[in-house]
Amino acid sequence: MPYPQIAMQQNRTIRIDYPRLFSDLEYGPFREFLIRGFEVQEVVSMEVDRLAGSAVVHLHPRCAAVLEVLMRLAGKYEETRTQVFTSSCCPYFVLQQEADGRTIYSRAPETVSGIRRLLYGGLGLMCFGLSIVGVMTPLLPTTPFVILCSYFALRSSPELNSRLLRSNLFGRILTDWHLHRAMRISTKKRLFIFMVIVYSATFALARPSGPALPLTLAIALLSVGFVLRMPTVEDESRLTGITHQQNFLITDTTHEEQL
Repeated sequence: MPYPQIAMQQNRTIRIDYPRLFSDLEYGPFREFLIRGFEVQEVVSMEVDRLAGSAVVHLHPRCAAVLEVLMRLAGKYEETRTQVFTSSCCPYFVLQQEADGRTIYSRAPETVSGIRRLLYGGLGLMCFGLSIVGVMTPLLPTTPFVILCSYFALRSSPELNSRLLRSNLFGRILTDWHLHRAMRISTKKRLFIFMVIVYSATFALARPSGPALPLTLAIALLSVGFVLRMPTVEDESRLTGITHQQNFLITDTTHEEQL
């Protein structure tokens, strides 16, 4: 395949087939491809299949103008290389790496140092503690604190974030969040059913009254509202066999030489 083939897909993703670029993840222009891509704010993550020589670029679920994003993404790859390598930070991290040649890269916030690192580390630990409390009691929602903990850990302690991603308790929720900025439909259903059961049991058995009643109601409504408002994705994350809406064939020889 002499030139990359780019296709927009129905689920706000952009598929790029280009074996010359994606077959070797140590290839210099591949890192340039990642940096340029994550400079587009709507890009959330990239799934790279080394064996197939292709990549799937996931856009934010609330992104409406997919074609416009595609044009800006293509414009990024027309910039000169010096603009890429003078950037002060690496805008991505490895979310998941599998034996079948698939590697997932996700957008990463800027890391901090000094006092700010200590502050963010403390906030991350606090959010982690609150998420554990949320698992054991119905008084606090778990998901938002887990996501906040991962955000602070990425900026202060990437090792802690890696442990969270590997955990059986929080790993799936965080992986879906970093991959799609959304929650699986099945996960959302389970959380919603769990919260309804827990809060129903709380009101039936504990029977909160006085100031505890409006506080408990407010927490319950906020928890349910957070889950309901979070964007959803299909349970199958590999996103194969999706019908293409439009196809674009890049035939610019200058772009070929740059990559």
